[in-house]
Amino acid sequence: MIKRLSEVRRLPRLGHIRLGIKATAASGQEYPKEVDYFILDPKTPDPDWNDALVKKFAELYGPKPKAIKIMFPPADPQIFFPQFYKRYGATTLVKCKGDGEVATTAPEFAAGLEQIGEDERGFIQVKCLGPECPYQKGKNEFAKNKECSRMGLLQVILPELPGFGIWQINTGSYNSIVNMNSAIEWLESLCGRFAMIPITLMRVPTDIQYEGKRGKHWILQVDQQRFSIGDLQKIALTPAEKIALPAPDETKDTLFFLEGGKRPDEPEDAQTAGQGAHEGGENGAGAGTAAQPGEDGGKDTPEGGK
Repeated sequence: MIKRLSEVRRLPRLGHIRLGIKATAASGQEYPKEVDYFILDPKTPDPDWNDALVKKFAELYGPKPKAIKIMFPPADPQIFFPQFYKRYGATTLVKCKGDGEVATTAPEFAAGLEQIGEDERGFIQVKCLGPECPYQKGKNEFAKNKECSRMGLLQVILPELPGFGIWQINTGSYNSIVNMNSAIEWLESLCGRFAMIPITLMRVPTDIQYEGKRGKHWILQVDQQRFSIGDLQKIALTPAEKIALPAPDETKDTLFFLEGGKRPDEPEDAQTAGQGAHEGGENGAGAGTAAQPGEDGGKDTPEGGK
């Protein structure tokens, strides 16, 4: 046995669970459009198995499910649910990645940002301004369009679906991120752990106001009503062994970023038709929490967004 190698266990990534689709406006322009249900997007090497997974998913939860059974994996939340501000370019690689205080980038991508240091890999560190970043605001001398967005990459297990692996959900929603962090902490305080406990994940309609506009959006929320606390605590008596997860898929999500790394703006004709994908700039509220006006700049649709 090889120390620090033979004891490692790892789950493969089976695909994504999408929160939106690509729609086409009357002008012919594609844009990300939020839906109120979960979409399974398998990415295994076997096309026939992918089709079988989609079919089974529909058999379990219906053709447009608003609630699915999930489990958090036995790993550190910072591993299975990392959250950062990210900026992409024309390729799938990340230009800049920050936590609201410090961001890591390369010199050629740091125009307009205050350099504060350098990391061990030689990349420069800059002050991360979060929502005040010129690349998140757009329409300025450094960024014509909004290029930066907050992103949470949630990796979960689908216990009722065949296959052994991880499914990833991308969200740019302020309230969805808060709801998932709260659910993880709530489960751990209730059961002594959060991992490998079956819970129901829902898309919950919420009215959100963003940039003076109010609209209905569907955020992520864990069902805290239809279960027995006693049953959850019994399940938690069985220890869950730690496992290694695949690194989160950080390649550019085209439902978040379009050609050139720009955050997609909704076409005017789509807005007129009432097909908006914006979640008040975000994606909702939940777990009994009121949506925070103006807090959201992502969309829980096409996985995030503008």
